[in-house]
Amino acid sequence: MFLCVLSACGGSPYREPPPPPEQVGFNHDTVFFSGGKVEIVEERGGRTYTINSEEHTAQSARIPARIPGHVAQSWLMVRPEAGGTQMAYVIISWDDNDPTDYLAGGWWSVFPQDEKEVDLFTADVLKHFVEGPEIDPTNPPVLPVTGTATYAGISSGLFQYIEAVGYARNYMFSEFLAPIQMTADFDAGVVQGCIGCTGEITAGEVHIASLLQSETAAATPRADPSGYELHFGPVGWREDGTVYQEAMTVMHKSRTIAESKGGVFGAQFSNRPVETGEPRLMAGSYRANFEEESGSLGVFNGSFEALLQKPE
Repeated sequence: MFLCVLSACGGSPYREPPPPPEQVGFNHDTVFFSGGKVEIVEERGGRTYTINSEEHTAQSARIPARIPGHVAQSWLMVRPEAGGTQMAYVIISWDDNDPTDYLAGGWWSVFPQDEKEVDLFTADVLKHFVEGPEIDPTNPPVLPVTGTATYAGISSGLFQYIEAVGYARNYMFSEFLAPIQMTADFDAGVVQGCIGCTGEITAGEVHIASLLQSETAAATPRADPSGYELHFGPVGWREDGTVYQEAMTVMHKSRTIAESKGGVFGAQFSNRPVETGEPRLMAGSYRANFEEESGSLGVFNGSFEALLQKPE
């Protein structure tokens, strides 16, 4: 559902993937939505960055909404400016009769180059966000105190892979789609789950390819995200319904993962309950870094929404 960007640098010096985003899972200061116009506002280094759908949309499309009673639309936005280029991808799902009932997710990034020379490996900032009134920690959910609930949905984002081949380093990326499933144990007060365990992580559509005009970006090889599993929890939640864990465990069906390096998982329970009292969804974002026995490095950046599953 939600995406982020990166590209390869032919001949670039070896670099580990960048550190985790400053905030994960429950940011509420990025997206402004009025039912028609989308605006992203970011404060960085004493500067205010803005990008909006009315002036900066490169691509937009209506897409199927997963939340009952909602409609959904995606926007890919680009804003070239002196000394840099902003790019953003956002999907918003909302109730057409009540635009204040919405869920927004995506990424925002700024690059030092102008639009025609963008090399996505040099992004100054890469931020994921998942926002909306129903996952606002200042209006926390009332959670059950007994029982369990299963949440399942779709995660998407970018898989960055730096392949070690002798002394060489091949920089690769792909956008990905993956199933996510998690269980909330209200008796124990913990959540745990996995991305890529109930189905394969697959390479998705490259939404941003048409915007990349440099020869380096056009020649970027695609990384294969299949075979990986991203595990999180069990981790407890806070009083405001947020979940935060500074670790994710990466596994692969056929490769040896030497180390899951860092990583962060963040999520939020919805403050909109179903009739039986459980939150109707969970949403958040994450970053899972790892190193393989071969010396290759990888990182999954993604976001997700997961709906409450009815008992069979």
